[in-house]
Formats: sequence, C-alpha cells, structure tokens
Amino acid sequence: MLDTPNPLTPWQVAGGFVLLLFACELVYLVRVHYRSGLRNIPGPDLASFSDLDRLWSVATGLSMRYHIRLHEQYGPLVRIGPKHVSFSDASLIPQVYGITTKLWKV
Repeated sequence: MLDTPNPLTPWQVAGGFVLLLFACELVYLVRVHYRSGLRNIPGPDLASFSDLDRLWSVATGLSMRYHIRLHEQYGPLVRIGPKHVSFSDASLIPQVYGITTKLWKV
C-alpha cells in the first residue's frame, strides 16, 4: 500500500501563517521604518536594522579596520547602524547635524 502524507494540522497551518506575518513585518520594518531617516546614507543592509555587525567588530577588536573597509566601499559617510553613522571627512558633519536636516540628533 502507498503511504499518504499526513495532512497539516491546524496548529501547523497557524504557525506557518504567524511566521509569514512575522517575515512581512520584518520586511516592512527594514524597508520603511528603520530606513526612513537615514535611507539615503549608504552602508551594509544589516546596518539598516541591527547593530550586530558593529558590535561583532568591537567585540573582536577589529572595529577600526571594519570602519575603514566600510568607508573604502561606501564613501566618506557610512551608515553603521540603525541610528549610527560614521564620518571620514569632517566637512560632512553639517549634512547630518545641521539645523535644516530632517535627521534625528540623539
């Protein structure tokens, strides 16, 4: 006889639906919410919603090399976290901290 696969239980269907909703919410947060203020500043995609790569570079003692590499790749103004930027040129500071910018100053 052929074994027929077991149908999904209602709990499995509900769990899959919750995972789908969570994934959609994560995409929304990354694309709309977290990138809203600093979306025009280039940087790694992970930096748009998490500090994990920056924290890892600090924990391993390689943060200076990591920041230099990011500046070589993205330019003199780099987003390194959801609310953090790095400057390699002091003349760019008014673009972020100037009175007329729409970026939050924390």
